[in-house]
Amino acid sequence: MAASRLRWHQPIVVGALLAALLLTSACSTTESPEASPSVSEAPTESATPSETPETVTIPECDVMNPRAMAMHQALQTEYPNSTINDPGEPSQSFFDIFIGPAGKAALEQVTETRACEYYLSIGTGTAAQQFVSELPADAADEFMESLRASDYVESSILDYPTFKHQVPWDIVGMLHSVQISHVFVGPLWVTQITTGWDYTWSGVQSVLDANPHLSTLPEPPEGCSEETAESAMERWGDQVPAPFDSSGPDVGWAFEWANTRNFDACTMLSWITLSVEGATGSSPVQIMLFHYGEYIGTATEKAYGFEPTILEMGPNEVMVAYKWVKDGESNAEGSGRSVSVFTLDPDTGDVTREGDLPPY
Repeated sequence: MAASRLRWHQPIVVGALLAALLLTSACSTTESPEASPSVSEAPTESATPSETPETVTIPECDVMNPRAMAMHQALQTEYPNSTINDPGEPSQSFFDIFIGPAGKAALEQVTETRACEYYLSIGTGTAAQQFVSELPADAADEFMESLRASDYVESSILDYPTFKHQVPWDIVGMLHSVQISHVFVGPLWVTQITTGWDYTWSGVQSVLDANPHLSTLPEPPEGCSEETAESAMERWGDQVPAPFDSSGPDVGWAFEWANTRNFDACTMLSWITLSVEGATGSSPVQIMLFHYGEYIGTATEKAYGFEPTILEMGPNEVMVAYKWVKDGESNAEGSGRSVSVFTLDPDTGDVTREGDLPPY
C-alpha cells in the first residue's frame, strides 16, 4: 500500500560530498547608517507572503541555524582540546567576494543585520557564514531581478523566492565548491555562504520560528503529537521489506535500536532509520518515510549497507548520502559516495527521488 506512493526516478548527478565537518559559531549585529525604519510609513507590497507590517525578529547565532549548532556542540564535545575560535565577527571580505556588486548594494539598504560564522574544518579553514537582514521590499525586488539575470538558479522553499549558485574556491591548496544561497522571507533576506553541507532550510526554519506571522507552512493535523515513533513502528514495521533476500542471513530489523530522533508526526516529512539485528558498520540500513506521521514507504526498494548521512533540505525534502566500498577497498576504507534527494508532494503525499544510489 504505502510503497506504491514512492516513485524512484532515473539517477541524475546531485553533487559531491565534502568531508570532515568541524564548526564553531560567531555572530555580530550591526545597524546600517542609512537605516530608516518607520512604522508610520505605508507598507510596501512585499516580495514574499507577508501582508502585515509586523515587527520582525532576527535570531541570535545560537538558534539561527539549529542543525549547524547541534553539530558544533557535538564536535566540541568530541574534540575538547581543539583550537575552535571563540565567537567573533565573520570576515566581511569573504562575504564581499561572493555576494557580488548587486548584493553589496542591497546590503547598504538593510535596516538591521546579524551575521553568524560556523567553521567547518580547522585543518582547511573552510567555513559557513549566514546573514539575516531586514531589507526594504523595493531593494529586495531589485536584488532579485539582478539574481535572475545572473548565473543563480531560482527555485522556492515553500513560497519564498530562493536563489542558489556554486563557484570553485581554492582554500589552503584544496579545491572546494562554495554554495551561495539567498532566500527572501517577507522583509527578511537570508544569505548563506558555505563550503560544506547545505544548511539553507535550517536557517530559514529558525527565521520562521522567530517570526510565525511570516510562515506559510500548513497547520499540522489535529492530534498529530499523539503519534510516536514507537507507535508508528508498531503499526507499520511489518510493511518494511526484509533487509536480505532469501539467499541472505535470516535476520530482521532491530526496531528497538532504530534511530527515531528525526521522526515527528507534526511535520510534513520525517523519517526513522532502521538497522538490522546484530548490525556491524556495513550492515544494511533502511529509511522509513512519514507524511504527518502516516507511513509512506521506504526511501529505496533495496536496503543499502553503511549508515547514510541524512540532511533535511526543506519541509518536504531530504538529502541522503550513501557510503559504499569501491573495488579493492575494505569496509573501513569505503570511499564511494552517492547522493539522492527525496521530495514529497504535499498535495498527493507521493515521494520522488532524484540522484544516485550505490552501484550494487
